[in-house]
Amino acid sequence: MTATKSTSAAPRQNAEAFRRQVYVATVALAGLVNLAIMGVDVFHSQTPELPPVLGTLLCAVLVPLLLQRRVPLQQIVNGALIAATLVVVTELLTAFREGALEPRLYFAGVFLFLTAFSVLSIRYAALYSSALYLVFVALTLLSHGDTTLLAQQALTVFLIAHLSVFGQRVSAERAEAKASQLLASTDFLTSLANRRAMYPLLEGAFQADAEGRQTAVLLLDIDHFKRVNDRHGHQVGDEVLQQFALVLQQAVGARDVVSRWGGEEFLILLPGSAKREAIDRAEHLLRRVRQAAMPVGLQITASCGVAHAAEVESIEEWLLCADKRLYVAKGCGRDQVSSLDHCEEETA
Repeated sequence: MTATKSTSAAPRQNAEAFRRQVYVATVALAGLVNLAIMGVDVFHSQTPELPPVLGTLLCAVLVPLLLQRRVPLQQIVNGALIAATLVVVTELLTAFREGALEPRLYFAGVFLFLTAFSVLSIRYAALYSSALYLVFVALTLLSHGDTTLLAQQALTVFLIAHLSVFGQRVSAERAEAKASQLLASTDFLTSLANRRAMYPLLEGAFQADAEGRQTAVLLLDIDHFKRVNDRHGHQVGDEVLQQFALVLQQAVGARDVVSRWGGEEFLILLPGSAKREAIDRAEHLLRRVRQAAMPVGLQITASCGVAHAAEVESIEEWLLCADKRLYVAKGCGRDQVSSLDHCEEETA
């Protein structure tokens, strides 16, 4: 597992793709319903009425348009709403000339209200619904129609508007909470997990591996990083940190977690990693750092302390052990990995 820099384009594309799928399913279902209505008319030896025929044709046009990603989705849904509105208004006027509005027309109006609040902004949906409802009111009163249906329709419109506003507010609050949580757990400069986000992961890995303790942490620190800031400025220093983070992300496995521990220190969690494997992987990371292209042609190195869960009894000891060994690696010449509490030369 690695933390990656997210962009706003990908979530928008995923959301639009999901909306297209929902609309395709809805339109296909509406088309089947219209076909069923036409089938009932034919079964009773009646000529199919115009609305289900037009509805079926509209659905037949919408499905391929929705599947064609080059056509903007909002243009499709706006066009569909306009076409459906024209069909319903035409049928209303026809029924008015014949003397009475049928109850099913009020249901068609409810369908249009629901569609408007689904595809338009709250403001435009409210304006559209108000205008359409005034048409229903005028034709109902002029034809001396059933005002009970008119009142029920008004109540339905109010409920749809209320639920739409409430739903959007809840969605906005959830999105804001999620964004705040992400900011609180992500390092702004490198987009890696920060120390706050890393602690629960360390606790979970340590507890899950309580018996075998086949889990390790690597604590890396960029060698002589202060010289980079002093000689090239903090802007270049930030770019070095970003590139260093990217090198680590690209070099670790899918289950591993890379975090910025603070300053120029980075902590990596290696679940399911034996001690020798953790050391080998740490050495591989340092080789990748040596070979990495850095800003303004810099060549940097890093030191690393390795601590295995099997060596300690708590997370605090685990982190202290990694930190101590990092400073051993620094004191023994830098650009190396230490899994001991002293230099190997001293042991020899």
